[in-house]
Amino acid sequence: MNRIYFLHLIAATTLVAASVGRAEESQATPAKPAATATDKTARDAMQAAHDARLAWIDFPGFTADIRVQTDGVAHSGSILVTDDFDYELSISDDAIQPWVNSKLRSVIGHRRPGSAATEVKLAESGASADFGLFVARLDGSGTFRIQDGLIREVHRKNDSHWFEITNVEFFDAGNGKVLPETSSVTYRDPKTGDIMKNAVNRFTWISVGDFLLPEGCLTIETSADGGRQTRQLQFTKHKLSQNAPPQP
Repeated sequence: MNRIYFLHLIAATTLVAASVGRAEESQATPAKPAATATDKTARDAMQAAHDARLAWIDFPGFTADIRVQTDGVAHSGSILVTDDFDYELSISDDAIQPWVNSKLRSVIGHRRPGSAATEVKLAESGASADFGLFVARLDGSGTFRIQDGLIREVHRKNDSHWFEITNVEFFDAGNGKVLPETSSVTYRDPKTGDIMKNAVNRFTWISVGDFLLPEGCLTIETSADGGRQTRQLQFTKHKLSQNAPPQP
């Protein structure tokens, strides 16, 4: 075989192999699509709504007396909320129904500082711009309607749960921050979409030192079969833990 021809043959074979290798690598690890203007719009909207909620910065924790009432049955005790947003209840075991811990985790845990979810996109919707933006998390964990810089609705659906939260009113906490005030939560059958129950919530807040702490949480829940339950948490005699630093 001619030496020059042989060298050209080796070079061509090498180029073909390199091309195949690059093709296989491209198929194995597809390039991440570039961010679009709509991606940025969704992220900015979610970040603004996240920043509008009041968080407890440099939170020292607090103690309070607490009254737990389910329909006409009430129990009194005390609560210690720690600086890591955990809590300890000192109250009769009869008072600790499932809704109690769920409500306390919501009221206390949502005041924890943290970053907004950035992996979001604009969701398809026929709503007008005046109705706000629908922003969906890329992991499928929820869709949010954001209007005037606030989260007005939250929609979550999976194989086992389907619920929709509507934030009707917000409490003005000052400095451009808000707290929940009135909300409605609709629970649906994840298979049929039929409404199973609805809960209306009312939250009140009290200024203690430099913090706005929970004063009351009232929930009226109505089920599709006509059942009805009234639930209430009331906090009194709040006292911040020692060495509480002032909020900026």
